[in-house]
Amino acid sequence: MSLIGGVNTVSSSAPVAKGESQTLPAAVVTDFGSLGITLGLDSAAGLITASKLNAAPDSVIGSSSYWIFHQYETPQQLQALRTIMLPAADSTRRFSGRSRAFNGAGSWSNGITAMQQNGGIIFHGISGTGSRQWVVTDSANLAPQAAITSPVPYAYLDSGAINVTLSASDVDGYVRKVALYAGNVKIGETDSLPYKLTWSTAAIGTYTLMAVATDNNGLSGASQPVTVTIRKKGTATDVHNGLDAARAGIIVYPNPTAGVLYTTLPKLTANAVVRVITPTGMVIWQEVVAANPAPSTKRIDITGRPSGIYYVQVIIGAKVYTITLVKI
Repeated sequence: MSLIGGVNTVSSSAPVAKGESQTLPAAVVTDFGSLGITLGLDSAAGLITASKLNAAPDSVIGSSSYWIFHQYETPQQLQALRTIMLPAADSTRRFSGRSRAFNGAGSWSNGITAMQQNGGIIFHGISGTGSRQWVVTDSANLAPQAAITSPVPYAYLDSGAINVTLSASDVDGYVRKVALYAGNVKIGETDSLPYKLTWSTAAIGTYTLMAVATDNNGLSGASQPVTVTIRKKGTATDVHNGLDAARAGIIVYPNPTAGVLYTTLPKLTANAVVRVITPTGMVIWQEVVAANPAPSTKRIDITGRPSGIYYVQVIIGAKVYTITLVKI
């Protein structure tokens, strides 16, 4: 028997090889500090022995830590185990916990994905089944993906409250929250689907918007930037959908396109600009269309461009029509 941190560590009947055991009175929060693990129980009584092995007793792919929990009393308060907490979070790693019978019989359970927060690794939703073996595996954590779906890049918007729609996903976990930034200023964040925020203080000027998604491990991923221009209310309203553009006499077809497309234009009392931009705002095709007392059609060719999303913009005076284009 030896003394570690004021707590006796004992040789128990737990199957420990090349490791360390610690026995503590069971508590709602039972902290095995010298073993680097804390148990959360709905109720607690008696003694619990925890053992940490230096290596897993058999082959568990990606295993980084291995514990055995045992309670000798009957009934076992480990039946009320609900949460396991580990220190030293690492958002670049993804952690999963598995368990099996105390004596090593049977197969490992399905993995329980951890959440990382407040500097720790937390496994929630554990259904207590008494004494058990517990192994933690970890692997590279992939950053979540984020995007701004509205407004579109290079939109011209009225000043005042602006609704922003975001999207986010995570292939190896789940999205905990999505935040929206205008430059370095945080506009707000949300953790509820659908991801929508209102930019209530949008003042006149040009801004770069960016969405940042954070996953359950605390790792973040940023969207492509979206540049928007805010103008005095009522002077430049941007039209983002094909129906409203069509009502103004602007139709882009075929859409999707293999490269060659056309846009119809209404009667023009002044010159107009027709252009195609990428999601990052780069202009890849542009032409000035002279004033014309009759409707007309403009041919556009982006055959040499990669497949993906583009935007056709028609600028007539202070009005900007933006139509999403899919190139196949």
